[in-house]
Amino acid sequence: MIDKARKGERIDGDVTAITLVEYPRIIYYRGFVGNAKFPIREDYILAHKLQLKLLEMGRPQQASDLIIAAIAIRLKRISYNG
Repeated sequence: MIDKARKGERIDGDVTAITLVEYPRIIYYRGFVGNAKFPIREDYILAHKLQLKLLEMGRPQQASDLIIAAIAIRLKRISYNG
C-alpha cells in the first residue's frame, strides 16, 4: 500500500482500522478508493485463539497482525480451518 502511494498509484483494496492507525495519512491520499474494515468482538476472540495456537508452536505474533488476520478470515479474504 505504501509503495503504491509513493508511486502515485491507485489503491482500491480495503484496509483495516489497524492500518488507519498505523498509516493515518492514507485517508488523505486521493488514490485510495477502498473501504476501511473495523474489527468486531468475534475478531478479537479469533485473534486470541490464533495466538494460543501460535504460542504452542513457539511463534507468537503481534496483536495487530492477528486482528488483521481475523478480520480477513471473517470477510473470507483468506481461509482458515481452525
